[in-house]
Amino acid sequence: WSASRRLLGAEKLTEAGMSHASPVPAPPERRRIKEMEAVVVEVVRETPDTTTLVLFTGNERLDYEAG
Repeated sequence: WSASRRLLGAEKLTEAGMSHASPVPAPPERRRIKEMEAVVVEVVRETPDTTTLVLFTGNERLDYEAG
């Protein structure tokens, strides 16, 4: 990519090499941690130092987003 096409932070370079600021969107509001009760229904020993717990949280819908 040439320098005139590369994004540099919140600025873009025009064909003439001049920059203009582009609006930066506000970060999305972070959701609070949801406190809930869970029951351990299964314990799986994977390796001597790794164990997987399978949890039951009831029939609540859990929204998950990676990252």
